[in-house]
Amino acid sequence: MKLYLYGDSNTYGFDPRDPFGGRYPEDARWPDLLQKELGDSVHVIADGMNGREIPSGGYAMSYLKKKLQQVSPIDLFAVMLGTNDMLGCLGRDPDGIVREMERFCRDIETFLCNFSADPDAGKDLDVKCSPMIAIIAPPMIRIPEILEKSMQELYSGYRFIADLDGWKYVDTTGWGLDLAYDGIHLSEDGHRTFAKKMAEWVRQWA
Repeated sequence: MKLYLYGDSNTYGFDPRDPFGGRYPEDARWPDLLQKELGDSVHVIADGMNGREIPSGGYAMSYLKKKLQQVSPIDLFAVMLGTNDMLGCLGRDPDGIVREMERFCRDIETFLCNFSADPDAGKDLDVKCSPMIAIIAPPMIRIPEILEKSMQELYSGYRFIADLDGWKYVDTTGWGLDLAYDGIHLSEDGHRTFAKKMAEWVRQWA
């Protein structure tokens, strides 16, 4: 089984204690810990980048689709984004972010279907494809506190579109994730908890 994890600095493993944008060690990043939890039968591919927002096209989408072509076929495309979208414009309407996430996931779903379709199947053959998409709820932002209500609305929106479009929703809100001093990024303990809980989710899903 192959899992593709697409996210921001919390998927990258950013260490907020490092003024130069460094990362936690490999044994303290949740995607790497997830790989250890799941073992050799699962291939975890982590694609995290500091500051990443939900792509709307252009280079970001071209880059992602090229990467997906290189590693396909994949069994699960899991995306954890929305934090930077929220922080980039304080007071932004969460509904707008949810709509962007839905558009993005539909685009990826269509791309994966078209890429996996048999080129020799013929134009008249109805080739059906159901790639699994999962939206992961990003950790709750604790700074500034005024964003808590907006984050809750974001979670509700993500769950709604996942149910509507037949995707999975990974609810991290009850995982007790520890954040670093900045109130945005996972601490090393937070990464360890995230990996264990995510491994439980993957085992149940698989």
